[in-house]
Amino acid sequence: MDACLENRLKNFRQEHGYEEDQDSSVYLKVRELILDGSSIKTISMKEGERLEKFKNLSKLSLNGTGLTTLTNFPEMPSLKVLELTDNYISDPIVFTMIPKLFPNLKILQMGGNHLKNPHDVKSLSTMPYLVVLGLAMNPMANEKNYREVVFECLPNLEVLDQVDSTGAEYNYSSDEALDDDLEGDADEDDLEGPDEEDDVLKKFYEAEYKSDDEEDDDEFDPENQPDVEDEDFYEEEDEEEELDEPDDDYDGKRPAEDDLENESASSTKPKTE
Repeated sequence: MDACLENRLKNFRQEHGYEEDQDSSVYLKVRELILDGSSIKTISMKEGERLEKFKNLSKLSLNGTGLTTLTNFPEMPSLKVLELTDNYISDPIVFTMIPKLFPNLKILQMGGNHLKNPHDVKSLSTMPYLVVLGLAMNPMANEKNYREVVFECLPNLEVLDQVDSTGAEYNYSSDEALDDDLEGDADEDDLEGPDEEDDVLKKFYEAEYKSDDEEDDDEFDPENQPDVEDEDFYEEEDEEEELDEPDDDYDGKRPAEDDLENESASSTKPKTE
């Protein structure tokens, strides 16, 4: 496991710009640890101590690693999702260990192992947040009344093997549990209050909005306009009427019509020889 952890930490440092001497910070920043497909049949005490440094880990995935036991695993109260699918776990003591090591789990996936008795899950009943459990492809899943037994042993359980207690399919993804977990976390920057730069921008926009409001105060007010003398008003009205009055000599015909009449008259006038 040490080599796998070192490789994951190296990738995390490169992605987020951490130096090698900042390992203590890196351990606290890692939220998901995916070690699927690695060869991890067991872990040593030293590896368990290293795993314990991930104080804020929310998801640990060890699918298809060949794992046989949880011996030497540290207590990880921050863990919400644990995936142990397609391994070689056969000892039912694992159901007794999980509540002590991972008391706040919401999702536990253990399908494809070698667990036989569905009544053994009763030890998980002390886990108040466990709502999703995967046990398909274990020998116990072939037992008569397997589903009824598991739901009876775990009253808080909502989904077993992607099917709820009513028989309806429910694909509860691990991302849902992680999203709920992250909603409760506050960013360090948020706790420090607004930055000085943000405060300057706020004052700038407030000043701009204030000036706009002052300009709006100059809008037209019909009750607050200068008086116009009646005499001046009627003089302007008379001038407009004079412009509209037609000329007395105007016969109502357009110039083009006068030209046509003159041509017609000249054409009908008899010629003198």
